[in-house]
Amino acid sequence: MNNNYMKYSGAGNDFIIINNLENQLHDKKSRVLDLASLPDNSKIDGIIFLEKSDRADYKMNYFNRDGTDSGLCGNGLRCSAKYISDNIDVNKKNISIEALDNIFKTEILSDDLISVEFPPPKIVNPNIRLVVNFENWFNEINCGYVDVGSPHIVIPLSELTKLDKEIQSLDDIEIIKLGKYFRYHKELMPEGANVNFINLVSEKESIVESRVYERGVESETLASGTGSLSVAIYSYIKYNLNSPIKIFTRSKEILTVDFIFKENKIEKMKLTGSSKKI
Repeated sequence: MNNNYMKYSGAGNDFIIINNLENQLHDKKSRVLDLASLPDNSKIDGIIFLEKSDRADYKMNYFNRDGTDSGLCGNGLRCSAKYISDNIDVNKKNISIEALDNIFKTEILSDDLISVEFPPPKIVNPNIRLVVNFENWFNEINCGYVDVGSPHIVIPLSELTKLDKEIQSLDDIEIIKLGKYFRYHKELMPEGANVNFINLVSEKESIVESRVYERGVESETLASGTGSLSVAIYSYIKYNLNSPIKIFTRSKEILTVDFIFKENKIEKMKLTGSSKKI
């Protein structure tokens, strides 16, 4: 197996990046599954093939570790920009990257601080109700659904506390059990959704902590770029927070989300955080 790849981390979201600019790799899914099966790659969340683009400087072809290729990866875009600046267009600060038929502008702000701009969200519904069935009894929770290129539901800690009084903090959540339950909730199928559990830390400073269960990884990840965007949008609406909104991730790093609200639309979204070779 050709091991010509590098590993990068975006605020704790870890990726393998493969230079496929010469289009030498065609069976990408098999390559993804082979790499994901290696013991040294057990903590890798996704695999990125960097390719040529007719519309942008480069193209990011992203796969989850289970071989699926659905959905956008925000931290993957930031790590791709860092990889390009480190290894191909050395010291290039502004890089456009094609992904899922969109063009994303990235900027290297400092050695390990990278931002990426996003188009307006496709769907924002801050008020959905999901029927849940735990321990043979039924209840409803209020949550949000946001799609910024990848679908996410956002569930406040207070809604989980209503279901189980022992859940008083995000640390109390059985993330695999609850994450899997909501990820495959019948009202979200067939596509399913990534699941974000959140808690408002500071209204004044616009800080929200988050834990995320990601589809395709089928486990908790230490950070999610599109998840952070979704959490920020939901928190802006529900908690009346001011932009920029800071998302405190499970990796203990901050992902910052900026945007403007104009004519009842969210525009000029930007995700900023660390990205480094690991």
